[in-house]
Amino acid sequence: MRHIRQIHSQIDCEELLRREFPCQVNMLQMANTAMLLLVLASLLLSSYLLHFLLDYLRMPSLLAPLLIGLTFQILPSQESISAVVASGLFRELGQLGVMLLLFTVGLQVETGELKRLSGHIVALTIFNLGFSSVLGFFVLIAFGYSPVISALVATALATVAETTIAPIL
Repeated sequence: MRHIRQIHSQIDCEELLRREFPCQVNMLQMANTAMLLLVLASLLLSSYLLHFLLDYLRMPSLLAPLLIGLTFQILPSQESISAVVASGLFRELGQLGVMLLLFTVGLQVETGELKRLSGHIVALTIFNLGFSSVLGFFVLIAFGYSPVISALVATALATVAETTIAPIL
């Protein structure tokens, strides 16, 4: 009962703050939104500029966002960036970005070329999954895991690696 009363009083306090100080609540929301936009703009600009260097070095430009994310994580002001990134809006934007990326890839697939290369694609996929699974199995056995666990984990990791690497290439 005390816990319910405590939650109820907390809700009352939040409601009271909204009623008594609506301007401050709106200002706080605006500051959070401005911080989110600032972080997004700096991440995107940094990633855009880094892709030119990666192109010059003949490396995949898809590494630019990954490297920028790792760099921003190391920065001293990482706590404020992490708070913005942990927000629900940032996650939703990330989901939207993945959907747009997959949609773009789907539009660029040439079905004629895909049909022509389908035999090679299937053979290479099976070889890659098989090799990765067998290698992972023996590595996990060497670390002392049981054969059943080793087979399950190795197969799962090989499948995830295949689906992760395919869009990058």
